[in-house]
Amino acid sequence: MSSNAFPYPGPITIGVLESEDGKTKIRFQYNPSQVTDTKAIQYGAQTSKKDKAEASPYGSYEPLCRFQYGGARTISLNLLFDAFHPIYDVNGFGDGTSFKEDDLEKILNDFRNLAYPKEKNFTGGQVIPKKVKKFTGPPKVKLALGNSLVVPGYITSLSITIKQFNENLKPVKAEVSFTIQEYYGLNQS
Repeated sequence: MSSNAFPYPGPITIGVLESEDGKTKIRFQYNPSQVTDTKAIQYGAQTSKKDKAEASPYGSYEPLCRFQYGGARTISLNLLFDAFHPIYDVNGFGDGTSFKEDDLEKILNDFRNLAYPKEKNFTGGQVIPKKVKKFTGPPKVKLALGNSLVVPGYITSLSITIKQFNENLKPVKAEVSFTIQEYYGLNQS
């Protein structure tokens, strides 16, 4: 690797977070120290006599339960953005160029656009005015980490922490944490 290599151990995995319509696409360099993958499973008590007769011996001490449904899978992760490191292309090879002054601010606003409700004149980073009565929910998204993990769904949680600004008060270091709830009604093309 060149001397401009991203300073974290291991090979660079390129991640992508993209809106369903393709209008917003955030590429990021990512060496996960942790990805949280959660799925809830719902069980309920067996209540009918038929269920008890088939599943439980007389005088059973343990409660009887039956699988009801699986809950949504969620994926949570943290991303670190640092404008002082070189930019890498989608194959993980850097060209040694640095972020431009507004690049990180645009990336953070793109994250906001994927999590905030939509209104006709809304752009990322703005608060929706109180006079706006109609808006639609945030867009469906697809998260891809390399070729191994692809999750379609919705962003259900987003936290952006700006760690450092430049002299023009533009963000140059930020941490973005988000959770996606899986949803497979999306077009899987």
